[in-house]
Amino acid sequence: MSADQRKNDRHKQKTVSFRLPEGLMAQFRLLATRNRRTLSAEAQLALEARLAAEGLWPPAADGRDGVDGRAGMDGQASHPRRRRS
Repeated sequence: MSADQRKNDRHKQKTVSFRLPEGLMAQFRLLATRNRRTLSAEAQLALEARLAAEGLWPPAADGRDGVDGRAGMDGQASHPRRRRS
């Protein structure tokens, strides 16, 4: 990619990379296909749902997570690991 192409890159968010077990990835691809979404869009929905279930989504306007009121590095909300009851 040339310097001009990099300067005009349409992708504004940082790239995240992770590995999934083969079976989980197959079902994830199937879900995205059925919903006519990209893998990125389907992953974003899944992450938002999980964060909402933990009380971490949507984030507070002041950058605090509402659990312990502290903000972490780069203004990101910090969250101690909670035990499930």
